[in-house]
Parts: sequence; structure tokens; C-alpha cells
Amino acid sequence: MKFNARGTTNVDWFTQNNLLQSPWTDLKDAADIYPFHINGHSGARNFEITAKYGGCQKDVGWFIIGGTGCDWERFYPVPAILYSKKTYKITWNNAQAEVGGAEVRVVLYTNGAEVMSMKFNARDTTNVDWFTQNNLLQSPWTDLKHATTLKPFRINGHYRKRNFEITAKYARCPNDVGWFIIGGPYCDWEKFYPVPAILYSKKTHKITWNNAQGR
Repeated sequence: MKFNARGTTNVDWFTQNNLLQSPWTDLKDAADIYPFHINGHSGARNFEITAKYGGCQKDVGWFIIGGTGCDWERFYPVPAILYSKKTYKITWNNAQAEVGGAEVRVVLYTNGAEVMSMKFNARDTTNVDWFTQNNLLQSPWTDLKHATTLKPFRINGHYRKRNFEITAKYARCPNDVGWFIIGGPYCDWEKFYPVPAILYSKKTHKITWNNAQGR
């Protein structure tokens, strides 16, 4: 799936309105979605795209990281990523779902062309703790995977003003160093762009954000 993340936070990008591309022909214009949200049913599910609840037996949807609420999701190790293998929504209890999603990719596009991507191991993770250095499988930066000065590498960044932050060190703003960030209103180098802006190193290594090497 591909989403427009402009002007969003670390949780509200995952919506029907922001959806740009998916394998399901009936999803983008569906009028019966409940919910389409990172935090799913009763907080027990994540990244849930459901058409309707039908007392478990008749639950219908497209995509979900399952919890423990229904037999059809407990059939797999919890949490399991389930999705419709069809081109439309399915009844989960009919075993038409595929179990997968051992990996998560973070991809940035400019004018439809991929300009940056990271790949993470998402097995046995939640909707927030997959984004860590330990789970990183691939990135464009040669000094990131084994870096020892990370502060922080997490979805909820500095004072919760930033998101998806991968920082090497804080140095009172002018000398802050990092790889990737959705900026907030804290430092001049991030406020230079509309907040929230996605900034990343265009080099093969971390950069000093204030030196305008980020995008």
C-alpha cells in the first residue's frame, strides 16, 4: 500500500483519504469502512482496515495485524499480519487470508520515483516498536546499522515533537547529527521547512542537519 504522508503525524497517515495505492479495487472508494486506523478494535489490533464487524464469524476486511479477539485471528501466532489475497475485501473466517508481513518498508517518493527506502524485520513487533536499529535490515546509510551513538531511533522522537527520528547526537540544534526525521517546531533547521517535514541524509552516512544536506 502507498499513502500520502504530507501534513500527517506518525499515526494519522494510515487512513482511507491518504491511500494512494493498494491491491484491492474496492478499498479506496468504500463507504463502509470501520475502522481504517493504526490503532484498531479496542486497541487489541493494529493497522486495521475493516469493512464491518459481524460477531467474529462474519467479520469482513482487507488488512489487519490481528489480536486475540476472534478465533480467525487466534488461529495464527499473535500478532499475525493478515491480508486479503483477492482483489477485494474478504470474510476473515473463510480462510481466504494470507499470513505474512515479516518485513516493513519505509519508502519515500518524489514525483512518483522512489528516492529513499529502509527495510525492517517486523516479526513479533507492534505498530510502534518495529522501528528500531535492531530490526533494521536495509538502509541507504552505511554507518547506521552498527552505530553506537543513537539518540534516539524510534517512532516517537524528541519530546514527542518529532516522529520516525533517527538521530546520532543532540548538540543544541546547530550541530545536531542524524539520518532521518519527521521534523517538529524545535530547531531552526527543521522549522525552515513546513512542519512536519520529512528530512533525510542524501549522503551514505549521517549528516549535520544544519548544513542543509538533508531534504
